[in-house]
Amino acid sequence: MRINFRGFSGHAAANEAWELERERVPNRKIFYAERYEIPNNVATYRRVAALMRSLERVPRVLRELGADLERLAAEAGAEDSM
Repeated sequence: MRINFRGFSGHAAANEAWELERERVPNRKIFYAERYEIPNNVATYRRVAALMRSLERVPRVLRELGADLERLAAEAGAEDSM
């Protein structure tokens, strides 16, 4: 994130800053848009995801979530074809 958004202070510091303002801005992504000028849109998250994949920095929990979603989609597709 710091590569693409120079003002971003890193996840730990950014989350700490958001926690201090959470009552005013309950949505973390909106806070990031306001504070760090990170656009809150699909194009931004696709760009960040591609960068994470290219750097092999995808957290295990996200890899597992992706695998679960693929499995559920395959199951739903199999049910639709019956």
